[in-house]
Amino acid sequence: MNDLESLTISGRIVYELRNLLLHEGSLDATAKVRKELGVKDSQSLKFVLSNSITSYSKSWSDGDKGEDPDIYIRINVVDFCKKICAVVENVYREKDIYNDIVVFDFE
Repeated sequence: MNDLESLTISGRIVYELRNLLLHEGSLDATAKVRKELGVKDSQSLKFVLSNSITSYSKSWSDGDKGEDPDIYIRINVVDFCKKICAVVENVYREKDIYNDIVVFDFE
């Protein structure tokens, strides 16, 4: 997490966030998401849905940059939905059931 620009939100993380949002009404990161992103136990990890661009930031709650910063990941809602659809489409293709599904381009 030293370089947030290299942070990658994988399909597994998108799926996990989708489940959290739709089934629990939350974006609190699970232990699985924290581990995949390499977030330490001493750090807070917050996902925020946004209507602006997806961005990553660090914040030191006590102003002491010697401590591990909290991590904020702002996710553009439209991009997030597109990523969820892309993950689902890939699963359908892998399971060879894609031909039974009609996918619309909503742009």
